[in-house]
Amino acid sequence: MIKKDKGQKGITLIALVVTIIVLLILAGISIAMLTGQNGILVRGQEAATKTEHGTLLERLRLEAYEANLDDVESYGSIDMYDYFLSEGIMTEDGIINKSYIGENSKIGTGDEDEGNYYKIEDGYLCYVTDELEEVPLGKVFEVLVSNEEVDDGEIFKYSDESKTTIVGIKQIYTQRFETSEENDQKMLTKLGSTNKLEGTIKLAGSEEFWGKKIVVHGEEITKIVIPDTVVKIAESVFFRFVNIESVQLDANLREIGDYAFDGCEKLNSITLSDDITYLGTGAFDGCERLTSIHIPTSITEIKDRTFVNSGLTSVTIPSNITKIGASAFSSCNIQTLDLGTGVQELENCAFGYNRNLTNVTIPSSVRLIGGEAFNYCNLQSLTIEEGVTEIQWSAFNSNGSLSSVTLPASVMKLGSYAFPYNNEGFSITIKGKTGIGDFTELPNEQPFGNVTPTWQSE
Repeated sequence: MIKKDKGQKGITLIALVVTIIVLLILAGISIAMLTGQNGILVRGQEAATKTEHGTLLERLRLEAYEANLDDVESYGSIDMYDYFLSEGIMTEDGIINKSYIGENSKIGTGDEDEGNYYKIEDGYLCYVTDELEEVPLGKVFEVLVSNEEVDDGEIFKYSDESKTTIVGIKQIYTQRFETSEENDQKMLTKLGSTNKLEGTIKLAGSEEFWGKKIVVHGEEITKIVIPDTVVKIAESVFFRFVNIESVQLDANLREIGDYAFDGCEKLNSITLSDDITYLGTGAFDGCERLTSIHIPTSITEIKDRTFVNSGLTSVTIPSNITKIGASAFSSCNIQTLDLGTGVQELENCAFGYNRNLTNVTIPSSVRLIGGEAFNYCNLQSLTIEEGVTEIQWSAFNSNGSLSSVTLPASVMKLGSYAFPYNNEGFSITIKGKTGIGDFTELPNEQPFGNVTPTWQSE
């Protein structure tokens, strides 16, 4: 009896120990479930934080929407940053005031010892963590990104009847920037008003990428009308708008900025008025279907690359143009060219690589013909009138069908391989000189290649 009692007590003691161990294990699991990284308490706190994020974002959006409605009714415009600042919603640094969020929130005020906080950056509500990582929570309003002031009004309005984009402010600006998506570049267009939702083409944020279709209400926009309120189109405004086929400009327009229509490969119709005073560098670079253009009589220079890689087939230069910039008409499809009576300088490669250009007359107004100015064309006939003083390197080289050229007496400087001396049977006649000593500048060796010039001293 006594032995049996002792055995039972031993078994009971072991069972008690096992029970205690199991309870401890279960307790540890329960604590982990409550306090661990994926514990109930932590997950609950995350859910509460996400709820706060969403609530705050919707509150801010409502504030912006209501402010914009008031603005529309009063026919004015509003800067949302100024509005949020004046209403005490945020500080000058864009940090949301704790009083607006609610004192019960565990979000800080942006001070170093206050932990996480909210901030509006480029129109987006961001959650700034302890590590100063800005986590975008959503767009609150459209952003004004220009460095300069613009007049009131919308940039883009949409007409369902004509599927036409209407530009309606005095100056238009764009800003290019890189996004978080690797190697993606997007365009952010400055809106004259902050959040004109109805009929506005959205080009901000992630809604439109360069080179993609311009779409409003599911329709492609192929025509742009610039009304009389616009006096300037600034740099790169319509860069790579690949579906635009025609642009209608008003007579009040005075400036077309650098690369304004660069890459508009389907653009085939645009009329430049004689009131335009500035036509920018690369303004129509890559407009492959643009076959003709009127050059305004109010400008004096065609800048570098203005029409490079365009589809121009015929070019007439008015007498007001005194300078044609580097590659201004390079790699087009020019077949007929009239250089007018006013041009004095043809810069490097001004008309190079026009492989359908067969006949050129350089007028007496021209003084300088730059390097490769007509390189790699298909010239069969070339006339250089008296007045030209300098012809630079390879100016007319690589024209395989050119068999002869006559230099006027005015030419004093001649660059290396200015003409296709290697063409079979090529000949050159030089007026007003008796030998190479009459030039002020010539290449050091074989200035005419293997060709022996014909000198006409009288």
